[in-house]
Amino acid sequence: MSSVVLITAFDGRDSVLSRGTGFFLSPNRLLTNMHVIKDACKAEATTASGKILSIAFVLSDSKNSDLVEVEVEGTVEHQTMLPLSDHLPDEGERVVVLGNPLGLQGTVTDGIISSIRAVEPFGSVIQMTAPVHARGILPTQAI
Repeated sequence: MSSVVLITAFDGRDSVLSRGTGFFLSPNRLLTNMHVIKDACKAEATTASGKILSIAFVLSDSKNSDLVEVEVEGTVEHQTMLPLSDHLPDEGERVVVLGNPLGLQGTVTDGIISSIRAVEPFGSVIQMTAPVHARGILPTQAI
């Protein structure tokens, strides 16, 4: 999917610190996990077509949900934006997870929403059976 990007974070010596997944919210804004860019001196996003965009700065973040919204330098023409839903999925609903865990581009897995639970300190979380690298629960703020 063209809205999904590979995020690569670098230390001060340009060595790779981490890799993960992000997706376009608008032509120059991405959402990714905070743990992917934490402690990075610089980061970049690689699109499905191979274009590399520098991450310019953090626009907003949520430590509890491990999410960060970033702005990239430049834009990608004809880029698909991934809209956020304004409602929670139903338990039993099928889901497909697209991503680049640990830099493994184009990973696809599926599963179902097994439950929506209250988990401290996150609040309401979506638990799913689709295996993902970082966590098996998604904060509802990401929906």
